[in-house]
Amino acid sequence: MRIQHSTYFAAFLTVTAWAGLPADSSAQPAGPGVLVMLQNDAGVPPEVAAVAQAEVVRLYGLIDVEVAWVTKMPEPGRRVRVVSLVKWEPADDSVPASVLGLTNVDHEGRGYRAYVFWRRVERESQKFAASLYSVLAIAIAHELGHTILPNRSHATRGLMEAHWDSAHFRSASAGLLHFSSESAAQIRRELIGEVTVAQSVRRQP
Repeated sequence: MRIQHSTYFAAFLTVTAWAGLPADSSAQPAGPGVLVMLQNDAGVPPEVAAVAQAEVVRLYGLIDVEVAWVTKMPEPGRRVRVVSLVKWEPADDSVPASVLGLTNVDHEGRGYRAYVFWRRVERESQKFAASLYSVLAIAIAHELGHTILPNRSHATRGLMEAHWDSAHFRSASAGLLHFSSESAAQIRRELIGEVTVAQSVRRQP
């Protein structure tokens, strides 16, 4: 499907080194927040989706970002990121079969809607003997990152890497695939910047 003024981000599963932040399941976000709506158009089992959502909250909590899942649009002026779990897969040959998700971006390079391909999540889970919820969680977390970060925002290590391999999936299953410190700082800066802009707009007469 062609989308005018849009490009795509994706997570490719090839060899690359990674390093993330230390695990701390008790981390409490003290920084900016992000509202996210999950659309389960793929019919993902609710229990799997729920555990994946909780893991996404934990992963962002480790970098002091609070993820709040919403089921309806809030009042005007508050931005909501939309992540859709879908059954369809890209027909474009330029998108490798290992790509788990895509994020549409506007003409300014800002992500506005993310898609996660459920059938590919299932396949990669089986291929790498990784839990379904952990593969789904890192795919959601990665694409959500692209809705926050500017264009070309893949990292050289961690959750925002462009290329994943078996080691990444093993780490994800153990809860150890995290955002790099560089990605974490950039995500916080972008979200704080959004709040600043929104506040200045509200102050205008």
